[in-house]
Amino acid sequence: MAPYAQSKLSVEFDLPFTVIMSLIKRVKYPILLLVFAVFFSACKEEKDTPIVEFDPQNKKVFVLNEGNFQSANGSVSLYNPTLNTVYHDVFKANNAGRPLGDVVQSMSKIGDNYFIVVNNSSKIEVVSSNDFTSVGKIDGLNSPRYLLPISDTKAYVSDLYANEIYVINPQTLSIKNKLPTKGWTEEMVLVNSRAFVCQVDSAAVWVFDVEADSLLAKISTNLQPLSITVDVNGKVWVGCSGGINKAYPAIHRIDPLGLKIEKSFEVSDVSKSIASLQVNENGDKLLYLMNEVFEMDIEAMALPTLPKIPSNGRLLYSLGLDPDNGDIYLSDAIDYLQQGSVYRYNKEGEELSSFKVGLIPGSFYFD
Repeated sequence: MAPYAQSKLSVEFDLPFTVIMSLIKRVKYPILLLVFAVFFSACKEEKDTPIVEFDPQNKKVFVLNEGNFQSANGSVSLYNPTLNTVYHDVFKANNAGRPLGDVVQSMSKIGDNYFIVVNNSSKIEVVSSNDFTSVGKIDGLNSPRYLLPISDTKAYVSDLYANEIYVINPQTLSIKNKLPTKGWTEEMVLVNSRAFVCQVDSAAVWVFDVEADSLLAKISTNLQPLSITVDVNGKVWVGCSGGINKAYPAIHRIDPLGLKIEKSFEVSDVSKSIASLQVNENGDKLLYLMNEVFEMDIEAMALPTLPKIPSNGRLLYSLGLDPDNGDIYLSDAIDYLQQGSVYRYNKEGEELSSFKVGLIPGSFYFD
């Protein structure tokens, strides 16, 4: 069975910009500068981007590659863990060569469509889950971050600069309402018709009644709550980075009914930062990044002291957990200028595979 079309290889001579500039600076004569320019432009050919064929029977792991800020080179890579194959820039390949945009932030699924949040392009691209072809987009956003599906006709979209949450209709691809937030909002989860939203600027989790679109509570946290998840018992967990050398990073457990913090775990080191807090496939363990990968039982009384997966000199940029089998995916942004890498582990922490993706792999989506 061949679930995806095979990519054709093309020759490409592509030196980093800094290398090219260092060569040019050494040229003593103007005519040689022209020779260099002609040489490099002639040696670089356009990559062939054949259409990627989707097979609904196969597991799909999408890697959302942010791309360089203001370069509009964000992309989505598609990985098949069964065949251990990866396909690059599937949006561009399946949409007549159209680039996806600037800073690809996150992705969600509602019905038969994927919603791809493109942060600095101020939009959400909507594609069919059958073939990744465009079915439309949502414009008029400021700097969107994450989309929280609520129903077939409603979703919340957090934003970096808008001072509000957008309420959108996924069917009509339109903005229906805006909820004031007074600052940067990040990840969100839905529990019992309540949206728990990381309100980063106020160091709090804001809770909204999604039926009335009204604010119910503001729950104070440590500095910069960025990631949020829900365990097997329906408890809400939030990870706070602490900022950059400003305050202690922390993990809080919130009672979704009483709307208060039940437990708090602080790291007594302002140089560290907690990110990508997620729950495993059984909902009984938390995993997060703090330079390395740490795992914590939801009934634990203290944070773990030893990592589950060490960084080994890598710049671990994001963490993803397969909700079906617990496989752990880690991205390495390397130097932010070249293709990133993804490392796949089983839930015991044993490495299974690794592969190259696009620039600055920032998040994962599993389907």
